[in-house]
Amino acid sequence: MKIITWNCNMAFRKKADFILAEQPDILIVPECENKERLDFGL
Repeated sequence: MKIITWNCNMAFRKKADFILAEQPDILIVPECENKERLDFGL
């Protein structure tokens, strides 16, 4: 199991590919983004 915590200092949408490439089972991202700007195409 891979658990990652990463304070990405805002603008997660611009940095998401970097951390998602690690394929974490659990990802904790404090200070990530204004939720209205997130779009993962789900």
